[in-house]
Amino acid sequence: MTRREEREQAFFLIFEASFSDYCDIELIIQTAIDERAFDNSEYIYNTVIGTINNLNESDKLIGEYSKGWNINRISRVSLAILRMAIYEVLHNENIPQSVAINEAVELAKKYDNDDAPPFINGVLGSIVRRDV
Repeated sequence: MTRREEREQAFFLIFEASFSDYCDIELIIQTAIDERAFDNSEYIYNTVIGTINNLNESDKLIGEYSKGWNINRISRVSLAILRMAIYEVLHNENIPQSVAINEAVELAKKYDNDDAPPFINGVLGSIVRRDV
């Protein structure tokens, strides 16, 4: 399985968990592995758990850098993509920031509306540039 495919599976799990307020994430992961043939990879597990464990940090950054957008108005798809990408950008040293941003934009192109990719690119780019 490619990293892109693993990232897509991680996104599905994060999105799915958003409907249960991120409760029982371990059960959601195990069910996906057992019943939906999801890959049991360290990357997927760490990305999903890391994303969920850092929701407050991610949401604060999303709120700060999504100019004119209240976090409650952002689609669940975009929110899941942003949260995962922010986790990768800030906490996964094995993934270059540019790759995390590009992959987030590609997920948005595939699973969200036409406005989502530039929005996600802008928010993530602003977060990356804030420390420069």
